[in-house]
Amino acid sequence: MATESEVGELLHQRGWRTAFTVADRVSAWAALVSVIEHGYGDDIYEYTNELSCRNWLHEAWILLDDHIVQLWTP
Repeated sequence: MATESEVGELLHQRGWRTAFTVADRVSAWAALVSVIEHGYGDDIYEYTNELSCRNWLHEAWILLDDHIVQLWTP
């Protein structure tokens, strides 16, 4: 299990364009959910691209220390 910064670096080494932080990806996910709740207007290609924040979180969750996951779960 790894810390937040270690996970960001590890996922970057695995191909993600930058060493994202959990806070950054959670904020991006919350913003996307808000847009969708109010009516998503972009096409399927943009939507698929914007889901990358959720995909990053999915990959990060299995690598993070349990304590960190518990802090971010709410």
